[in-house]
Amino acid sequence: MELIEAIKKAGVVGAGGAGFPTHVKLNAKAEYLIINAAECEPLIETDKFLCREFADRIIDTILLMGHHLEAQHIVIGLKAKYKAEIAALEKAIREKHAAVEIFPMRTFYPAGDEQVLVQQVTGRSVPERGLPLNVGAVVENVGTVLSIADALEDKPVTEKYLSVTGAVREPVMFKVPLGTPIRRIINQVDLRVKDYAVIIGGPMMGKMQSSDSMIDHAVVTKTTGNLLILPKDHYLVRRAVKPVQTMIRQARTSCIQCRFCTDLCPREQIGHNVKPNQIMRNLWRQDQITDVKEFEATFGSAANCSSCGVCEMFACPMGLSPRKMNDYTKGLLRGLGINPEKNQNPTAKSTIEQRRIPTERLIARLGLSDYVFHVEPKLITDLDVKEVIVADTTLCVTNEGNTLVYSVMQGEVREDTYNVLTVPVGGEFRVILSDGTMVFLNSGSELRYPEVFRDGQREVFLKGEAWFEVAKDSVRLFRVHAGEMDVRVLGTSFNVKAYERMESIATTLVTGSVEITCDNESFRIVPGEQFEYRKGLKLASVREVDTELYTSWKDGYYKFRQASLEEIMTTLSVWYGLEVFYQNEVDFLGFCIFDEAFNAGSVEIRT
Repeated sequence: MELIEAIKKAGVVGAGGAGFPTHVKLNAKAEYLIINAAECEPLIETDKFLCREFADRIIDTILLMGHHLEAQHIVIGLKAKYKAEIAALEKAIREKHAAVEIFPMRTFYPAGDEQVLVQQVTGRSVPERGLPLNVGAVVENVGTVLSIADALEDKPVTEKYLSVTGAVREPVMFKVPLGTPIRRIINQVDLRVKDYAVIIGGPMMGKMQSSDSMIDHAVVTKTTGNLLILPKDHYLVRRAVKPVQTMIRQARTSCIQCRFCTDLCPREQIGHNVKPNQIMRNLWRQDQITDVKEFEATFGSAANCSSCGVCEMFACPMGLSPRKMNDYTKGLLRGLGINPEKNQNPTAKSTIEQRRIPTERLIARLGLSDYVFHVEPKLITDLDVKEVIVADTTLCVTNEGNTLVYSVMQGEVREDTYNVLTVPVGGEFRVILSDGTMVFLNSGSELRYPEVFRDGQREVFLKGEAWFEVAKDSVRLFRVHAGEMDVRVLGTSFNVKAYERMESIATTLVTGSVEITCDNESFRIVPGEQFEYRKGLKLASVREVDTELYTSWKDGYYKFRQASLEEIMTTLSVWYGLEVFYQNEVDFLGFCIFDEAFNAGSVEIRT
């Protein structure tokens, strides 16, 4: 599959935090492809873990990305102190003879900021409010690279690696489905505190969840990379809940104009106009400025702030909040319709290297020294997630037991988004589609379906076996595409069996009516009938059957009557992943029922 198409189909977005659609970013040509593995914020372990564990996949994938971009330079940027991670990547580079460069950086904050990284690697400063592509570079997070690797294997973004650090006995790495409640993850961790808050992300730019209600409603998204657990009385928690109006009053009365906030600003150092000290100095007279041009000259630099937090978390000796005031001022600019002029050719300051913020000093300043670990996090991949929730303005997805439920919310879906639900051998799962249709998926099956059915069509794609209870719709047909078979219904209950490894495919109807198209022929069946197509012989037939023989699996038992031993064992091998070997010939079994525990009862064998 073509790269951009595969990425778009899989729903890949930037895993580093911004969530920008990756297919848009990569739909370009660039001199540099820069892979960001620098882990911008302290106390985050995810990118390091991915580099250690998946170095081969990372290198393979970025070579494909570089080829697509026609990049002259492929560079992985990460901190020089990441010895194990660099060793893993360099080994993969050597073995693959890959034209990939490792760019080791000093340990400073924000080394993983996209524009700071571009300036480090290329020596070029991105224009104000511009993109790396403006200076010939495309930057992708290492987590995004692995999502692209999955996309090229036709796997959508359904899971996320994330680390849990802070007030825990030991750091933990989780691999969980998107939508997993944050609270459920935390409950699996050995905490050092009873009353806690959670920062989703890092301590500088992460989203603070300070109350139990906020934590209970937070879920894992495509951009979630870390959970930082802190005591509720921690400095960062208390600072986060301070009202904005209090910050404004403090800024107007307590700023001493030391300029540290401006001089240490990372964006100011790469040549952008960011003057938080000027913002702080003039807040007291914001209501007195009536001229739009004067307002822009006074407060316009706030538009270039990246909200990295250096000014308020490290630079300000008074404990004020220049970042929050920049955010506040951005709102004022938008309200007035002011879009300040952009410097298209910024130049980095000569002092840039001298004004880096050492990460160790930042950690100490934030009161996080007690939460620094020197061990690799343990990995948990088998989290028992019983309530997966994904919600936005258009769609809500919940996991109730082993049933995914899709509910349409208010809003309009802008484009078709397909999900793929894969059931492992030995498992079963249910999904309620957005129109109310219930689908039971049997072992080793796969269903491809849209998040929301568009006007005029309801279509799904099946590999394996499924029971359908189709919601009635007098206007929109429901279509199941299963190998060579196309099933069309309005509202009915039926079973479709279409395993690729089996010699035949079949549809068994319990209620309603269906029309089946197969091998350019159409067939209509009524309740109690089964359509069967033998693939090798290209032979289609319709017959009356005992439907329970073909649908009992959804109720937890498996019933056979007058079936050959080979037929039974072939079916059971699909359900349970068995390998069957025959030493003696057996013609057929008269009657047999297997329950979910694979216990046989009422067996009569005739030979």
